[in-house]
Amino acid sequence: MKRLIAQKVMEALLPSLSKEQCLQKWIKVQAHAQIHPRVKMQLPLRYLFQEKASKEELLQVGSEVTRRIELDDQVIGCDISEKDNGPCLAFYVDSRAFVESTILEFQRHLKMGSCIPHLKREWSEKTVAIDFSSPNIAKPFHMGHLRSTILGAFLGNLFEFLGSRVVRINYLGDWGTQFGILQEGMYREGTKEEDFQGDPLHTLYQLYVHANQLADTDPQFAERGREWFTRMEKGDRDALQLWDVIRTLSVQEFQKIYDRLGIKFDHYDGESLYNKSWVEGILEDLRRAGLLMKDDKGREVVSVSPKGQVVLVKSDGSLVYLTRDVAAAMDRWERFHFHRMFYVIDNSQAQHITSLVEILRQKGVEWVDRCIHVSFGRLRGLSTRKGTAVFLDDILDEAKLKMKHQQALSPTTRDYTEEVADNLGITAVIINDFKQRRTKDYDFSWDRALQSTGESGIALQYAHSRLCSLEENCGVSLPNQWESLSLADLGLNPQATLLAAQLSRVDEVMEESVARLEPCIIVKYLFSLRDAVNKAFKVLQVKGEEEATAMARLALFTSARHILAQLLKILNITPLRKM
Repeated sequence: MKRLIAQKVMEALLPSLSKEQCLQKWIKVQAHAQIHPRVKMQLPLRYLFQEKASKEELLQVGSEVTRRIELDDQVIGCDISEKDNGPCLAFYVDSRAFVESTILEFQRHLKMGSCIPHLKREWSEKTVAIDFSSPNIAKPFHMGHLRSTILGAFLGNLFEFLGSRVVRINYLGDWGTQFGILQEGMYREGTKEEDFQGDPLHTLYQLYVHANQLADTDPQFAERGREWFTRMEKGDRDALQLWDVIRTLSVQEFQKIYDRLGIKFDHYDGESLYNKSWVEGILEDLRRAGLLMKDDKGREVVSVSPKGQVVLVKSDGSLVYLTRDVAAAMDRWERFHFHRMFYVIDNSQAQHITSLVEILRQKGVEWVDRCIHVSFGRLRGLSTRKGTAVFLDDILDEAKLKMKHQQALSPTTRDYTEEVADNLGITAVIINDFKQRRTKDYDFSWDRALQSTGESGIALQYAHSRLCSLEENCGVSLPNQWESLSLADLGLNPQATLLAAQLSRVDEVMEESVARLEPCIIVKYLFSLRDAVNKAFKVLQVKGEEEATAMARLALFTSARHILAQLLKILNITPLRKM
């Protein structure tokens, strides 16, 4: 409906504006028109101007639109109204035509696999690479990686849904002196491979902590750890064999968490991929270009603004994390030729990404602006019954346990299984995170996350399962073609009209979410959709109604369920049919 009105506004203005100017206004109408419950759309007239305009100019353009706009059986009126934000164009829509066209348009798009075909045309076949999660090996999956993991999964699902070729990269923290120190600790303890049976990551972590404590107090131990890492960098077979055991065990354990969350990766890369011999060619290019210079401490540095100089090579010849990131970016371009390269890294790494982009820019790569930092804030206050928790599996287990307890107490529980409890726990954690703006720090609350009503993941799952139950038990089924249904009559009911208005918003919600790379836009929309569904449930009986009425109402609810399910999947949540 917003696209229809935008088209009509453009056509009304075309005699006095160029096609390019009208296109700009068409985009602004879609972005800023607001749907009201009684099927009236309002557009503040100031959005039709590139710059600030006087009230007289606003009213003049508004009068021109109202005089020239072409009305039809859907858009039945247009006038100017005065609001707090200035003069507005008010478009009046016939509720019966609006509801019918909304549902039929949705079904047509559903047959094509999407309710947003214009976005699919824009992103189809484009390669989107995403660097996310990136835990450190030899440690259990830390809670600090949760937001990167679920946000990266969301972005992958979003662009895959739009038809992009998505490349999911897990850039592991798997290289550095700390792993030489770990190997010295394992050597001193006489660690054998069978010692890692049961819980290998926690065993490795205990060895890691103990070895680093020794390195802090015993200079000789620390030196031997550095020697191990030097051997690794030189390709020593024995040193790399032990490191490979550590890495393999870590990835196997990480995969259990990813499987539980329903997350997949195309590539498990890591810092180890970009060792000194690999990076040397890039460093030599920077030296020849006069970009890499030695400072008075013997380090090789690059000048970047506004930080000044950043180190790429230490005085002892060793590389820093930024150096490997430059190499990784170059390598990814050669491998994937991406349209976008998203780095899903927290806010504290903003300067690091800025330095990376600036070095790439100075190097003269043409694709530098395709590298985007998708930043996010910190999660605070997570704990379990055992106290402060830092590991993700502890949090997921706690969420599952709490959901099992809630299910056992609830008289409405229909499907009491371990899998459902785990799904609900994961849903609760994800939605509780995604309802925040991604750049915002927030304090976690189990009570808020696990509430069964209000703005919670459990409430969204309940709405979906309730819609599934309606479809299964209502006594009617929908035909393949919906044009024969009495959909227009739904427009006589205010709650049906309100639900249709929410359905019609899905394309603008997706557009905004893609533009801002922001899951909270989808989550807030889902809460609004859920509220509209609940209100419609109270007045739109399906079972036992006359067949034509029942089928029309079922089409409305089925449309809502499809949207709810698809958007939950994009958020990396499996919709439940029963709970």
